[in-house]
Amino acid sequence: MEYSAIASGSSGNCIFVRGNGTGLLIDAGITGKRICANLCELGCNPQTDVHGLLVTHEHQDHVCGVGVVARKLGVPVYANEATWHGMKPFIGKIPDDKRQFFRSGETFIIGDLQITSFCTSHDARESVGYIIDDGRVKLGIVTDTGLLTPEMLRVLKSVDELILEANHDLDMLQKGRYPWPLKKRIMGDFGHLSNRAAAAAVEFLVRNGRISEGRVLLGHLSEENNRPELVLKEVLARFDQAKIMPGRDIEIELASRDQRTPLYKVG
Repeated sequence: MEYSAIASGSSGNCIFVRGNGTGLLIDAGITGKRICANLCELGCNPQTDVHGLLVTHEHQDHVCGVGVVARKLGVPVYANEATWHGMKPFIGKIPDDKRQFFRSGETFIIGDLQITSFCTSHDARESVGYIIDDGRVKLGIVTDTGLLTPEMLRVLKSVDELILEANHDLDMLQKGRYPWPLKKRIMGDFGHLSNRAAAAAVEFLVRNGRISEGRVLLGHLSEENNRPELVLKEVLARFDQAKIMPGRDIEIELASRDQRTPLYKVG
């Protein structure tokens, strides 16, 4: 299985995953033109290498391109019922036979990949993360969440690699220009993960899960309230305390708002 974060941040999000000949997009919060151009750069044919589009939640930075992509590529869109209702104003008409519903927590099959959804903690109607399983390895995807619950950590212990948000540096956010209600929302249980919280989660999963000797891709960095060097500083400090060796026990990579990552191979 292989994957690339095409875009990751408040200006738009999209992830491509491919395994066993089945290609999936997770979210489409940028233009369809940009998504297709990036897929071509990755050596993929958008018309033949994408077989489904999974949606995590209805916020515009995750769904503004869903309708265009679904219609242009003729692929089914998968979301829970609450997300379908929430994104309806933003996506236009999707043919009935391309509208696929699942219950949060449900496992289902797309092509030759197994997808397990799980609830996240975000101020959307019913946000979810996903685990993509090709029968050999598993990739976890957690984009927007204010915290990682014990149940989420239990589910993520099974993954070999992980895409996880590290949205903000607490000091930058607290001292920054955002109004207090917005700061409170971001820092809250239904907001976004801080660098500190993301680092703690990665340490836990390295100690207790399967991602040791794998990769964690940290994304959704705030342009206003974070910097790549601050993310790495927080993670490395946590690893140093826990005697985890980056590059041996785990690889840490960062996703960008405006540049796709390489096509990483799981395992």
